[in-house]
Amino acid sequence: MRINTLLIALLICQNFLLATDKPPEKREAEILQALMQRNVEFEWLKGKVQAQIESDGETISGTLHFRMKSDSAVLISVRKFGLEAARVFADTGSYTILYRLENTYESGAIADLTRKYQFDANLTDLQQLIAGNVMLPDTSSLEISSDGDYEVISSKIQGLKVSYYLEKTSLELKKMTAVDAQLRYTTLSFEEYREVSGFGRISFARTMEITAPEGTMRVKFQCEELQFNVSSDLSFTIPAQYEKIN
Repeated sequence: MRINTLLIALLICQNFLLATDKPPEKREAEILQALMQRNVEFEWLKGKVQAQIESDGETISGTLHFRMKSDSAVLISVRKFGLEAARVFADTGSYTILYRLENTYESGAIADLTRKYQFDANLTDLQQLIAGNVMLPDTSSLEISSDGDYEVISSKIQGLKVSYYLEKTSLELKKMTAVDAQLRYTTLSFEEYREVSGFGRISFARTMEITAPEGTMRVKFQCEELQFNVSSDLSFTIPAQYEKIN
């Protein structure tokens, strides 16, 4: 499995019901406010994440060191056993992946990925996902209900059926589910919320599972470091000796 699988999974994921008990109207406003205010705004973000991908009976893992500037670019270094195995750079229109151990690279337009895999996403979507943000519902068309330990917000967004599960006591988002027209089911789980100075409580442990007719993929992120609004060097070059493989 190449690193572009992770890139594709992240983008697909960003493109994303049911209980019978209805909470009181005042409580509904509190629930909706908790969801609408959970995302964080940032200009710069850098961090270190332990990642694991499970797909088609194969499991790969590694450490991701990433840097990004909002709505501009993202640079990801993929390390295994202390060595850089790959480096990924993406801006608003294109992506490039260097395969360090093979002295090869691939590059292309993000628009080509969206057409090939039939999803609508861009760099901003990818960055928001890495930051732990989620797409928010259309407040003019949603339903709020109670289901066991969760308050559930259900909505339709750009053809997707989306549900948000907030833990009843803390009103922290614990799970988000979505299904698209291609019958791709996506589940995002958020655990280990920690206080980040100036940005509130942010999930440091996330799991993304995509189930499609072609198969199932699970991606686990365990954040070790997150630094907001610390400017970073995003310079990126392709070594002259690297061979293009696509």
